[in-house]
Amino acid sequence: MQGNIISSSLARRLGYADFQPLTENEQQGGTVATGEIHKVSGAIRIAWFHNTSTKVFSDMRFLVSETAQVDLVIGTRSIVKENLLSPPNLGMGGGNTFVDIDTDSGEFHSWHMHTRHR
Repeated sequence: MQGNIISSSLARRLGYADFQPLTENEQQGGTVATGEIHKVSGAIRIAWFHNTSTKVFSDMRFLVSETAQVDLVIGTRSIVKENLLSPPNLGMGGGNTFVDIDTDSGEFHSWHMHTRHR
């Protein structure tokens, strides 16, 4: 299952002590882009926003992971549903789109790295 993942340490820093039960499908864990499966212990719902936008993302469900190496992962389904990133311009020779969320300041940055092949 791919989805939104939050580290248990960030969830606790945000004040969550108890987590919602997992669905049967969620109990299998959360899969990240590398294919690694994170064991999850519950779920929480959080609201968040980008500091340069007026749009608030309310009641977004995140699986709580004890093994996540990052604080927060926004899953593909949420990125598409909420239109968080513009589609990359694939006609430019390829590249990768990266997203960085600073959990201390709340800043959200995205950038596209373009590489040329000769």
